[in-house]
Amino acid sequence: MKTTTLSVPHSRSGKQSDIPIVIDYLDDKKKSDTAIVLTHGASGDYSTGHLPLLARGLAERGYTVVRCTLVTTAINVRITAMKAVLSYLFNDQEEKAVDPAVAMLRSSTSRVYIGGHSFGARVVVSIGDELKDDTESPTAKKSSGSKAKSESSSSANEAFKKKIHGIITFSYPLHPPGKPGELRDQILFDLPETTKLLMISGTKDPFGELALMTKTQNKIKCSLTAVRIAKAGHSLSTGKSKKTAKDTGKTQEETIYDWMAQRIEEWIKRAEEGVPGEKRKRENQKIFELIEVAVVNDNFKITRA
Repeated sequence: MKTTTLSVPHSRSGKQSDIPIVIDYLDDKKKSDTAIVLTHGASGDYSTGHLPLLARGLAERGYTVVRCTLVTTAINVRITAMKAVLSYLFNDQEEKAVDPAVAMLRSSTSRVYIGGHSFGARVVVSIGDELKDDTESPTAKKSSGSKAKSESSSSANEAFKKKIHGIITFSYPLHPPGKPGELRDQILFDLPETTKLLMISGTKDPFGELALMTKTQNKIKCSLTAVRIAKAGHSLSTGKSKKTAKDTGKTQEETIYDWMAQRIEEWIKRAEEGVPGEKRKRENQKIFELIEVAVVNDNFKITRA
């Protein structure tokens, strides 16, 4: 596996504020046509939390994985920064001299999945909400034609939106801890019906009381796969055990995130099912899964119900 670290050119309030990213990918002649872009929560950076383990697991499965550090906690500023990363990496018409890894992404990527943990999950869902502009009916687009000229440059910079095929949230913060009345559910309801959404969370997450999360997810209009990890908190960890499995030599944490990478791969493959050359009919279906982690004969066993 190869890793490339670089900065995406970006300005904020008139000052240069480049965005650090790291790209993980297999050193293979056959380049992946699918990229997964991940970002962290309110604090930390691309090297904190579960992102490195998850990125490794996904890259080992053949995906190109981008992790980016977005330092601000202002939601609109962070959305703009995330979009700057996506635009820089996936706009085909970009002609500036770039790093070879970026050139690879631009030339080979036809599908992009965006994911974020906690606050980062709000960011990627907010970007997903904007995709409804690209799924408007011809009549709706015609009626909004007066805006076309003023927004033409913005549309050119956001051509990457056409490559976004799905959204992944890790520990979506449905409400602040202890404040279930302050729901952050509307952006989930605003996602276009054509969206493919994977939500991974813990049953003990204080940012998402289970009954409220279930009620909210049942109201989401788009196709949804909801994966709940039993006894996991906001970090998605089920414990701090450093014990290694007898069969794999992996810790419990490594086992969970390797499984998670596998589950994401399954979800992506299912999302991409369809007849080549035809727009796949996206059904408003919902799948709910409960994941349990147990120790059996000094090995970690993951079961799915």
